[in-house]
Amino acid sequence: MRNYKQYFDRKTELLGSGWREHPSGCVPSALALITGRTFEDAVEYATEKLGYDRKTGVNSLRLYNLLDSSTRWKRIKMEDFCNEYKVEGVKVLRRPRAKSLAKKFSRGKYLLMTSGHATAIVEGELIESNPKRIVNAVYEYVG
Repeated sequence: MRNYKQYFDRKTELLGSGWREHPSGCVPSALALITGRTFEDAVEYATEKLGYDRKTGVNSLRLYNLLDSSTRWKRIKMEDFCNEYKVEGVKVLRRPRAKSLAKKFSRGKYLLMTSGHATAIVEGELIESNPKRIVNAVYEYVG
């Protein structure tokens, strides 16, 4: 597992140092990493389409609505990324942690939504400071 310094160094390597000026810039960071655009372009897009503010971030509902209505993003069903267990004969889905999904989605580009946070998996590499976050939704970027 990476420590925070390795995470910050890797993110700076991929995005440049501009992301550090945006304390709530997880959505623009993830979008830039997934789409291959610059961080500045992703901030401009998030501001225009999602009402992004550098201090408060993005409203999750607006983000979900945009992703669900877009042809560039495909929502992965919970059954396809959750762990399945049986408890007293009843099927139960358990949401996984971000780290385990990086192993599962080793090819392609994915946006992971966690509670109040967004992150990216690009070709199996999780670009995240806390890999133990529990994932609520997954979107695949189909371009």
